[in-house]
Amino acid sequence: YTAQPLAQNLNVSLRLLDTAGAVVAQFDAQPGYGFRPSSGWPAGQWVHDWLALPLPEALPETAVLQVQLYEIGGDLRLVRRLGTVERAGAGLAFVADVPQFEVPAGVRAETAEFRAADEALIRLRGHAPLAGPAADGRVTLTLYWEALAAMPADYTRFVHVLDASGALVAQADAMPRGNSYPTSQWQAGEIVADAVALDVADLPPGEYRLAVGFYENVGGAVVGLTAVGANGQALPDGRVVLAKTLVVEER
Repeated sequence: YTAQPLAQNLNVSLRLLDTAGAVVAQFDAQPGYGFRPSSGWPAGQWVHDWLALPLPEALPETAVLQVQLYEIGGDLRLVRRLGTVERAGAGLAFVADVPQFEVPAGVRAETAEFRAADEALIRLRGHAPLAGPAADGRVTLTLYWEALAAMPADYTRFVHVLDASGALVAQADAMPRGNSYPTSQWQAGEIVADAVALDVADLPPGEYRLAVGFYENVGGAVVGLTAVGANGQALPDGRVVLAKTLVVEER
C-alpha cells in the first residue's frame, strides 16, 4: 500500500532468520514476479503479492519470518517482522506476531528509561533469568522493553559484558529481536521481549556485569540515547548496568 505514487521500482525480500538474526532462507524478486512494479502501484489501493520461499533441509526450531521492500543501490528499506515459523510434529506452523502489553510473570524487574532530547522513548522493565550456556558457548539474556511513545527512528540495542575492572570484554549490537523488529514499528505501551545471545565461550571464568542501552546511526556517526535511572539522573556512558551478574564457570 502506498499513499503517494512511487518513482522507484522496489524489490521485495521474504526471509527466515534464526534467533541471532542470521538469514537461513531468502527469496528476492520484484513484486508480482516482475509484473507488478512498485512504480505502477495505484495510490490509496492495496496491492497483493505472492511469494514462495524455498526452505533448506535444516531449519532451527524457531525462525523469524520477515519481509522487506528495498531499493537496489539505494537507502530506502522497509522491514516488517511477520511472526515465527516453528516446528510442529513433522511439519511447520506459522505463529503471527501479536503485540503484548503486559510483562510476563517471572521477569526480574529493572527500572530505567532511554531518552532523546528529553523525550522518554523506551523503558527497561526487566529481564528473564539468564539461559545457558548452550553448546556453542552462548548465554541468552532476554530483555523486556516498554515503548513509551511512537519511535522517530530505528535504534540499535547494545549489551555490554564488563569484567571486574569495568573493561568491555564482549558485546552484542543489533536491532531488537535479532534485527527483525525495528523500534520504529513498536506501538506505544507495547512490551517487547528481546532475546540476546552473548558469546562468552572465550571469556575466562569469573563474574561479569551486563550493561544495556540504545543508539542511532546518523550519517555514519553513533548518537546514543540518554539512559536515565530510577532517580531521574542520567547514567554514565548512556547505559544501564543490570543488577544481575553473569557468572562464567570453569570449563
